Amino acid sequence: MSEKLTFGDKLKAQFSTKSLVLIPIAVGINLIGGTLCSMLKLPLFLDTVGTLVVACLSGPWVAALTGLLTNVFLGIVANPVNFPYAIVSVLVGLTAGYLARAGLFNKLWGVIVVWIAVTLVNSISAALITSFVFGGATGINGTSMITAAFVVALQDVLLSVFSSAIIENLIDKGISVLIAYAIWRKIPRRFISQYAMAGRDDAEGDVEELDDLDDSDAGL
Repeated sequence: MSEKLTFGDKLKAQFSTKSLVLIPIAVGINLIGGTLCSMLKLPLFLDTVGTLVVACLSGPWVAALTGLLTNVFLGIVANPVNFPYAIVSVLVGLTAGYLARAGLFNKLWGVIVVWIAVTLVNSISAALITSFVFGGATGINGTSMITAAFVVALQDVLLSVFSSAIIENLIDKGISVLIAYAIWRKIPRRFISQYAMAGRDDAEGDVEELDDLDDSDAGL
C-alpha cells in the first residue's frame, strides 16, 4: 500500500525546478495577451493562457502563483488597476489546476466544464472587486460601456457589473481555454512526464486513444 502524501509533499512536487522555470514563460504569455488587450481597449483580457497551461502541467498552486505574478507585472507595466485583481487570477489558477488534476482537460466535455468554471469564478470575484473597490467601472477596457448600459437597464451596480463580466468572460475564457487546450494537446508526452501532473488520472487512456487516432489519420 502506497503511503498517502501530505499537502506539503504534494505542494513540493508541484514546485519542481522545471515548474519554476516554466512560470516566467507562462507569465510572459499572459503579459503579451493582457497588455495588448489593455492597450487596444478590447473588451477582453487574454491574460490566463499561460496560467491554464501551467495548471495542466504543474498543478493548481503553481498556476495560482503564475496568475498572481501576472497581475503584479500587469499592474507595473500596464495599469495599477490590475493589482486588486490578483486574487481573481489566483482563484482561476486554483480552479483550473484542480480540474486539470481531475483529468477534465483531456475530454471535450471536460474542457467545456473548465471553461464554464473559470468563467464563473472570474466573473463573480472580479465583479465584487469592480463594484466595491472601483465603484462599478475601471476603464481599462471596453467593458465599462457594457456595464453602463446594464446599469441603465437594471438599476443595480453589482448585478450590472456581474452581467457584463459574464458576457466578457464567456468569450475571453472560451478563447483562452481553447488556446491552452490546443497547446496542451501538442506538448509531447515525454515532456509532460517531467511534471507533477504527468499521471493525469483516468484520462490518460482517452488521450492515448486520441493520439492513436491522430497517428492512424496521418498514415492515410
